[in-house]
Amino acid sequence: MEAVAAEVAAALRIGQGLAASRVRYARAMRKRLPKVAEVFLAGDIDFRRFATIVYRTDLITDEQVLAAVDAELAVKVPRWPSMSRGRLSGQVDGAVDVWRNAWNEFIPFLDYPVELRKIVYTTNAIESINFQLRKITKNRGHFPDKDAAMKLLYLGLRNISSERGGYSGTGTYNWTVALNTLTKLFPGRIPLC
Repeated sequence: MEAVAAEVAAALRIGQGLAASRVRYARAMRKRLPKVAEVFLAGDIDFRRFATIVYRTDLITDEQVLAAVDAELAVKVPRWPSMSRGRLSGQVDGAVDVWRNAWNEFIPFLDYPVELRKIVYTTNAIESINFQLRKITKNRGHFPDKDAAMKLLYLGLRNISSERGGYSGTGTYNWTVALNTLTKLFPGRIPLC
């Protein structure tokens, strides 16, 4: 690495220390954080943000955790507003900590086939129902009493379940693929209609 840094220093007419730093960032772009590097090269983040991300993720040794952090930061960082270096470091550290702390719980999820994983992480039924109920109550405004609110929520839940495809789950994209995968993985445990 020192020889490469010396060549870069000579070519760019900069000091060896600065050249070593540039080589380190180039290696991070290629090997450690390729998705964040794509965002940087596209011009969606500046060099200061990229350098902070490289510095704050340097101690991650697990390749899978690093890949997960890289993917998450590549999506999130362009949407973050302009912030100080300290606040940016805190945000990056938060993303790193989430993956480090949740990795042991996340690993079993990777044992399932891609078809099933895609349905699980793209379908959040509870959030979908909460959104529909919020929409119903927001359009209504206020209620004369508690019973009126409960009746409206009951009717809303009934309509939501009929629109979602009921038991068969036909309202969820690629549900049949996931159901077939579950039937293969757990024979005899899923009743088919």
